[in-house]
Amino acid sequence: MADVKKIATRDSYGNALKELGAEHDDLIVFDADLAGATKTGTFQKAFPERHFDCGIAEGNMMAAAAGAALTAPGSGELTAFERLCDDAVMGYLAQARRIPFGEQAVVGYLYAREAEFTAIRTILSGRMAGLDADTIRERLREAYV
Repeated sequence: MADVKKIATRDSYGNALKELGAEHDDLIVFDADLAGATKTGTFQKAFPERHFDCGIAEGNMMAAAAGAALTAPGSGELTAFERLCDDAVMGYLAQARRIPFGEQAVVGYLYAREAEFTAIRTILSGRMAGLDADTIRERLREAYV
């Protein structure tokens, strides 16, 4: 039997990040004060200018990562991604409303109400910003019908 070198998953993760960082100059890593535990410190040592430690503020870290994604060259729109996620949830709940017993119908109803408020805010905000009707229509989510 061949000798198998056992490596901890977190060590493999840190090494893989470092290898990917060498291949991709646009790769950045956000960390929530866990560089030692998750071994992202391996990436940090190799590419300190592309490693961001946000401390124990995971919510802020996600916002910083979203902001970095929006400002990266060639990045897509976050609103388009949000719309696709919302549409996927709406599609699931639209199918689930046919379940006669259970919480699915109630959750679907509440989500539909929230979607209506989002649509109203999107339309009003778009009108106040002077957007044309086609642009506003593109930003609307699927309806719960």
